[in-house]
Parts: sequence; C-alpha cells; structure tokens
Amino acid sequence: MNSSATPADPVALAERRARLAAAYWRRNLVQIAVLMFVGFAATFVPVYWAPELSSLRCFGWPLPFYMGAQGAMLLYLLLICCYAIGQRRNDAHFKRDLAALEACALSGATITDGREAR
Repeated sequence: MNSSATPADPVALAERRARLAAAYWRRNLVQIAVLMFVGFAATFVPVYWAPELSSLRCFGWPLPFYMGAQGAMLLYLLLICCYAIGQRRNDAHFKRDLAALEACALSGATITDGREAR
C-alpha cells in the first residue's frame, strides 16, 4: 500500500457504491420484467386466441392445446434458466465494478462517477 496516497473521500465512495447498487437492481428489475412479460404472453396468448391459433400445429397437436398441456411448462423452465444465466452475469458485472471501486479507493485515487470528463 502506498503510504503517500491520500485516503478516498468516504462520501464519494458511499455515493458511488449506492450508484453501483442502484444500477445492479435496475438491471435485475428489467430482466425480471422482460421474463415476466414473456411468461405472461406464453400463458395468456394461446388461451385467449385459441380458436385463431388452433390451425397451427406443434408436434402434431394444435398450438393452444400443446401450450396448455406442456409447452408453457417447458417455456417456464427455459425462462428460469435464462434468469439464472442473466443473474449470474449481472452479479459478475456488479462484483467487477465493486472490486474496481474498492481498488481505486485503496490506491487513494480520486473517486469519480465512472464517466470521463469532456
């Protein structure tokens, strides 16, 4: 550790941590909203428009029947996998940004909001 380095401003550090946490939760909520919309559409659309969609076939069955019998459940499992993968990426992104912030604070560098001055 560099003894001549000045400690980081604790207020700026706390503000930057709060911004990182807010961005993390914003990405999380957007991901959840998109996946919930897809799940809702997979549940609602085949039921609501069943007469119009009955001419479409999926594995030999009418699409609304297939979605009601097992297609929606398979889609829900896929949505769970997508959520797990997306959340893992979101967590890694947050940990990487937080580690960079902590390294910056330990080195005594000036804490900025992450944008370059123009």
